[in-house]
Amino acid sequence: MKNCATLVEVHESVGHLQRLVLFNLKDCKSLKKLPRSIGMLKILETLDISGCSNLEELPTELGTMESLTVFHANKIDRSRLFSTSKEVKSWHSLIWPSLLKP
Repeated sequence: MKNCATLVEVHESVGHLQRLVLFNLKDCKSLKKLPRSIGMLKILETLDISGCSNLEELPTELGTMESLTVFHANKIDRSRLFSTSKEVKSWHSLIWPSLLKP
């Protein structure tokens, strides 16, 4: 899906995929929403939303994914992704330097 300029939303069915290890949405500049069902993916290891500058927020379900070990979110304003500081704290189980930089 990388560089898909017209992608606005990822369908809920993505959470029902049997195998998705890498989900590359880099530079999908029109993307506004990720589905909550993404948290149901059992083996998603890498998620790249770098450059998705119109993304309104992240599903809180991502913060509970044990398999997600690599998360890229460069060029995204983190204040738009989290609605509360409590949500930010729930994400500390993953190492996301691009989000945690001041």
